[in-house]
Amino acid sequence: MFRVLYVEDDFQSFKLVELVLKKYNIKVILAKDGLEAIELAEKIAPDLIIMDINLPKLKGYEAAAIIKSNKATNHIPIIALTAVSDSNYEKLSMLAGCDAFYTKPIDPQKFGKEIITYIEQRKFDEKEIDFLSKEISVSLKHKTEELVKLEKIVLNLNYKLNKILSSLPDAIFIIKKDFTIEYMNTEGLKLKITDNKFLNTSYFFDIFSTIDYPLEDLKDNLIKLNKLSGIYLTLNNDSKRFFLTTFSTIDNNYLVTLKEITNIKKFEENVQHIEKLATIGQITSGIIHEINNPITAVKNYLTALKNTINNENQLSILEKIEFGIDRISTLSNNLMTFTRKPSGKKYPLNINHIIKTVFAFSEYEIKRGNVNVVFNLDENLPLILGNKTSIEQLVLNILINANHAANEKENPEIHIKTHSDDKNIFLEITDNGNGIPEEIRNKIFDPFFTTKPEGKGTGLGLAIVKKIVEDHNANITFKTGKNGTKFVIKFPKYEKE
Repeated sequence: MFRVLYVEDDFQSFKLVELVLKKYNIKVILAKDGLEAIELAEKIAPDLIIMDINLPKLKGYEAAAIIKSNKATNHIPIIALTAVSDSNYEKLSMLAGCDAFYTKPIDPQKFGKEIITYIEQRKFDEKEIDFLSKEISVSLKHKTEELVKLEKIVLNLNYKLNKILSSLPDAIFIIKKDFTIEYMNTEGLKLKITDNKFLNTSYFFDIFSTIDYPLEDLKDNLIKLNKLSGIYLTLNNDSKRFFLTTFSTIDNNYLVTLKEITNIKKFEENVQHIEKLATIGQITSGIIHEINNPITAVKNYLTALKNTINNENQLSILEKIEFGIDRISTLSNNLMTFTRKPSGKKYPLNINHIIKTVFAFSEYEIKRGNVNVVFNLDENLPLILGNKTSIEQLVLNILINANHAANEKENPEIHIKTHSDDKNIFLEITDNGNGIPEEIRNKIFDPFFTTKPEGKGTGLGLAIVKKIVEDHNANITFKTGKNGTKFVIKFPKYEKE
């Protein structure tokens, strides 16, 4: 069986020749480039070499010249085979030492027979090799080998660079001067695949939009300054996602880095909202102080007036007025309590008293939603050590959440229970709402996480509760399901020293 080395980088062309020569009992061995052909020619000493001309690393005629300049391989017939019908290629191939020149497609009937003829007519006598040709061929081979080594180094560096860029938390794009995308790292790709519309575009600003920076100004300033920093972008399919972006000029491209700041942006907005609430609290405190003065005066005049009237009907009317005044006074005092900054000091407290105070303050809001509140308070409940204002805030926040959840049902109910054991005091607040969805249960104590509609909540209620619980060496747990949610806060019992 004859052996033919076929040097070809197109696998389908190789399979066709292999099929044709197989009929003539010829084994065909593949070499994918000129360098591999040189190595295999010396290693396996084939009976004939079929050489494609347009090869990677070395042209076919270059590889042929090197093989023919080697004493160990210069007797092997070389047939040039190419898809390019060019007389210059034919001349180069013949000058390099090829025995024949064929163009694709081959004639299956003739090609196999002609290959057999070339093999049978080969001569094994030693040929004189021109010294200059030999030196040039050796030099060409060495330089090609060095280029291949450099190519491997570049490929390895490119692989490492891609790996580094893909591991970065920021999205990175390389875009042309016309803003079409040439490259993106993993984080960039994640942004591009967020919408099917983005998949069919390579234009950067089909995916992102500038905020408060006209696109034309951005393009003009990039040309003038070569670098722009602090540019805010949003995703075109999600305007609530924000990115702090830098554009840098690199050769004929722009390097674009996008750092997502969505959470920071939300934080800033919520801080502004909290500052606004704090300002309202200060104003409210001043208003309450101004209200209390005339209320005190009215109560004093009512008392004096009652002492001068003997008519039962008139006294009854005055008592109703006095009851209303007392309600206003109680409400203003409760408001004053909640607008006052916590002192940080802790004192022995009765949880039941705090629950009653908070409920009196929020009773109107709860009754307005027709929520039935059921109390089961242990009247012999031991004390806890705590900050009164903070514990009031804790109870109020959980009560607000329970009220919001219970209102989802036709017959809303909230159950408030206190009890104790040898070491702990327990506060339980249960609603009969729809429960907390499983996918968000691990997020409910995260700052700024809320399921309420925009403008209805800051997402800080339970985060504040958790902080207060931790400050009091307490513990909070919850159980939830389709029939409602129960929060249980366990406080350590106050022990006198």
